[in-house]
Amino acid sequence: MKQTLQKLRKLLKEDKWMHYAILLVLGILLSISMLDMQLCNTHDAFIHLQRITGDYKMIGQGQFPPMIIDNYCNGDGYNMNVFYSPLVTYIPLLIRLFTSTGTLALKIFAMVCIVLSGFTMYQWIHAVTKKKGIALLAGIIYLLMPYKMQDYYIRYAIGEFAAFVFMPLVFLGLHNLLYESRKQHEYIAIGAIGLLLCHNITTLYTAIFALIYLICHIRKLQDNNILKAIGINVIWIVLCTAFYIVPMLETKSQAEYGIFNDNLMSTNNTYLAEHALDPIQFFVDIEEATDSVSFKIEIPTLLLTISSIYCLRKVDKRYRKTYGILLIFALISLWMATKWFPWQYVPIILCKLQYAWRMMGFFIFFITPVCAINAYILIQKFFKKESIKTIAYILVVLAFLIGIIPFYQRAYINANRINANRQGDAEYENSLKNEISHFSTNREYLPIQALQHQSDYMLTREDKIYVLEGQATIQKENKQSLTMEASIEKATKETVLEFPFIFYPGYEVTLQSNGNKQKLETICSEYGYISVKIPEDIEQATIYITYQGTALTKISYILSFTTFVFFIIYIIHVRRRGDK
Repeated sequence: MKQTLQKLRKLLKEDKWMHYAILLVLGILLSISMLDMQLCNTHDAFIHLQRITGDYKMIGQGQFPPMIIDNYCNGDGYNMNVFYSPLVTYIPLLIRLFTSTGTLALKIFAMVCIVLSGFTMYQWIHAVTKKKGIALLAGIIYLLMPYKMQDYYIRYAIGEFAAFVFMPLVFLGLHNLLYESRKQHEYIAIGAIGLLLCHNITTLYTAIFALIYLICHIRKLQDNNILKAIGINVIWIVLCTAFYIVPMLETKSQAEYGIFNDNLMSTNNTYLAEHALDPIQFFVDIEEATDSVSFKIEIPTLLLTISSIYCLRKVDKRYRKTYGILLIFALISLWMATKWFPWQYVPIILCKLQYAWRMMGFFIFFITPVCAINAYILIQKFFKKESIKTIAYILVVLAFLIGIIPFYQRAYINANRINANRQGDAEYENSLKNEISHFSTNREYLPIQALQHQSDYMLTREDKIYVLEGQATIQKENKQSLTMEASIEKATKETVLEFPFIFYPGYEVTLQSNGNKQKLETICSEYGYISVKIPEDIEQATIYITYQGTALTKISYILSFTTFVFFIIYIIHVRRRGDK
């Protein structure tokens, strides 16, 4: 019996696959109740459900990549993808092919993210410490952080919780670059690509922390091979994400959209400072509602963070510098979440954070390895017998489990409560097949002109071509999805026509007169809709409009796909060369 227990302890302590199995089971247990939750009860899931359902519909109509959803914004078409990170769209869409509903696809995606975040944290910390026990503890603690739990069950912040999977990979790549003779530094690119395709805000701040991390190793950056490796990773990142970056920049260059207006989006210094946390919120909830996020730091995290005062000098010299940097990053992140941070004076680019409390995500990311290392040091210091050490590790895990119960309870109640003001998921998803108002969407991807007239012009606009300037008679109008055909009579030169389609690049307008066809340049009208100018006096003509997508978008997709294939080949080649 004793030998059996010893073998079991050794297996639990040393077997990597057993550790992954533990993280898998814990991740499933933490997420299984998600299958019963009502996504419409969360803060943001209804928007993601709109995107997934709409994109699934448009792909069925032959539009790829899916950009404009034809029945949204009163049937005037809404682009929900060009500005939103595509990984959290396309992977749930792929899952949707094998599920009965978009709701289930989103839930499965969230469950997968929960498990994978534990795996990537484990991988990173094992590379740093070379101790599987610390890595397992870090993976477990990362899964049990309350902020993450609320990201899934209360906020359903799909971009942010997907980013938690890739953040460890970025720092795993940096560690390999600086400490492992540049082995597997391509994790920098893998992590950064994943981040950029998940959540722009997290990408920005991760890049800043990564840059500071590199500066902390400034002497090593004198090695040209390290600089070369960084350059290679940057090239992979840019090319693999071109299919997202290029269409976004192209669209931004054509008109002003709400997403880029700092005052409209509350991405300015004043808003950020006013809505930062009061430090008391780390200990007491100010808002007791079940659908509000709690920012309390649970006792195990608090105690293990404080224990850094003792543990700092006990940390293995091989990773003491990394430990110190992560601890500083964690404390800076915590400070930045509060009103004590001078948000009024930071560069406007940093205000893209929108809410200072988002820095709590970085706090839990950086403090997780610190807590795991501290727990390991304390247990090794104060307990001698292996059996007692095992019990101590279990107690640490139980402390985090017990600590998360109030947060899980809060999240579970929110996820399953009956909300009289919202439809159930099935009913809501079914309603998305019909025409929906622009007031039912997030609206931030509308042109500024449309947003300025969202309460009047957009509400009353009829589904037909308007003559905004000049003279023309419009007849026989036929609109189908994202296409329209009409007859024009007695149109004067420079007449401005406005179509019942919100302005996004990719629409093609063709004028056919006397057997000749010519393409007209599309412009954004004063109301945010597609409009054109008639180039000459016309007695009679036919005008066509259809959404084709831009040539630049298509090229960027081909470029990214080709680069991705070569990136996979490159990784395989590097790994094989490293094994020799």
